[in-house]
Amino acid sequence: MDRDSLQLKELQDALIDAFPKRSDLERMVLYGLNQDLSAIARDGNLQNESHVPRSVTIEGTASNTLNGKELWILVAVEGRQDYFPQLGPVQVGKDGMWSLPITVGKDTDHDKKFVLYMALVDIAGKSAIDKYFMQTPSPDYIGINSLEGIQLMSKINVIRI
Repeated sequence: MDRDSLQLKELQDALIDAFPKRSDLERMVLYGLNQDLSAIARDGNLQNESHVPRSVTIEGTASNTLNGKELWILVAVEGRQDYFPQLGPVQVGKDGMWSLPITVGKDTDHDKKFVLYMALVDIAGKSAIDKYFMQTPSPDYIGINSLEGIQLMSKINVIRI
């Protein structure tokens, strides 16, 4: 594919600004530049996590065939088994699109690694989430550590800025 230099510059800027996963970056470079990513960048030069502020809106697509279950976003510190539900559940539009404002960590969690999970929640899981939200507001919320009724579907690794 021939691209003029302005289009190549725009593609490069988009790749740098997006902080995509390596697999996404490989696909974009292959389709956009018709080159192998490994031929352009050494493995150590690529970032595998997205950088996010404490408050961020995330979005995605989902199927409306939930069979009576709800979609929730859970945030966890990387390597820990405490899951912090975000305000929800996720409301999926007729077109399958959704978006949700979330909070990642505390004010002091700069440069800390987190994992954002999309979870499918049944009635038992919803009970655990309801208990979580009944806690007295505090900077030391206790996360959910039992995933009974909660099925983790997908995840993305992020670093707090």
